[in-house]
Amino acid sequence: MHIIKVRAREMRRDSHAACVSGVLLLETETGQISLNVTVPAKEASHDALWLDALRQLQRLPEFRSNGRQITLADTAFDGMCAEA
Repeated sequence: MHIIKVRAREMRRDSHAACVSGVLLLETETGQISLNVTVPAKEASHDALWLDALRQLQRLPEFRSNGRQITLADTAFDGMCAEA
């Protein structure tokens, strides 16, 4: 899977649970994948959000069973948190 764009949407900080959560939209040549991501507030960063999304992707059967690789376009993270 080649990801050409990553966009963060509906980001929110939950002070009671001490976490940041939202949706990462991963755009590919063939469509889009939407993943709900959550990271501890003290670790909240673009990298942490991406790592949670990557963890989820790697658990999908099509990646676990046949070793498909996940690649990123050089500009995939440009404007990641810019709201549409």
